[in-house]
Amino acid sequence: MQSDEEAVNWYRKAAGQGHVEAQLLLENIFSEGRGVALDHEEAAKWWQKAAEQGLVHAQHNLGLYIWTSCVMAHSDVKAAQWFKKAADEGFSPAQCTLGFMFEQGHGVAQNYSEALALYRKAADQEDAGAHCKLGHFLSMVSPSRRHSKRHGSSALV
Repeated sequence: MQSDEEAVNWYRKAAGQGHVEAQLLLENIFSEGRGVALDHEEAAKWWQKAAEQGLVHAQHNLGLYIWTSCVMAHSDVKAAQWFKKAADEGFSPAQCTLGFMFEQGHGVAQNYSEALALYRKAADQEDAGAHCKLGHFLSMVSPSRRHSKRHGSSALV
C-alpha cells in the first residue's frame, strides 16, 4: 500500500536523524512486517540505534533480542551488558532480567547476592514480575547461599 511505503520513508528520514520514536516505530514495523516485508535484522538495527541513545526499554529489549534471537548473534555477555545499562537507570524489567542472569550465571559470574539486590530494587518499584521473581528466589535459594559470590562465566563489564 502506498501510504505504508510513504510512512516508512518518512520514519526512515526521522530515524536517520536520530529521532528515537521513529527508530522504535521502524523496529515495530519491520519486526511485524506491517506494510513491509518481515525483516528481523532491520528491526534489530533500529532497536540498537534507540538503545545506543539511552532509551532504557530499548536497551532491555535489545538485550532480550540478543539473548534469545536466532537472528542476531547470540551472546549472554552482550545481552547482560545491555540489561545492565537499563538496570543502572532504574528500569525494573531490566533489573529483574539481570537479576535472573546473576542467579543463573548467564553472561555474568553467578552471584546470588547481586541477584537478590536486583530483584529487591525492581520489587521496590512495585513491579509484579519482580515480586514473583523475588518470592521464587527467596523460596528456592537458601539464606546461606544468597550471599554467595561463587561460580562463574564471563564477568559483566
